Amino acid sequence: EAELLSSPMPWRARISRNIAELRFLLNPRAPHSTGFSNFIIKHYTFIKALNPEMNILIRETANTSWEPVIETVYQGWKSNERTTVTNMTEDQIFAELKKFNEIGEKHNKYVAYKLPDIV
Repeated sequence: EAELLSSPMPWRARISRNIAELRFLLNPRAPHSTGFSNFIIKHYTFIKALNPEMNILIRETANTSWEPVIETVYQGWKSNERTTVTNMTEDQIFAELKKFNEIGEKHNKYVAYKLPDIV
């Protein structure tokens, strides 16, 4: 709640400014994906509503040994970042998303700094 009062816009609503696409890769029936499955069920609609322009892909696999992964594609960036979220809680997954968002913010500031002014 303090974040809502101290920031003009909560970081969850700024994700689409910094990340072009989020990819959630998991086996929802694997025990090590339970926290990630619950996160998607509870928070996908909220995140999508705050970031309607951003692509959010959810891909499932039947492979029970598959580690659940969040992968990001940044705005104007050619590379992807990914992290495994095996056995993580919802709060830990939000912390990972926040890290990705912060990386995107830093990247956007760097790109804006490097672009020449056009008159």
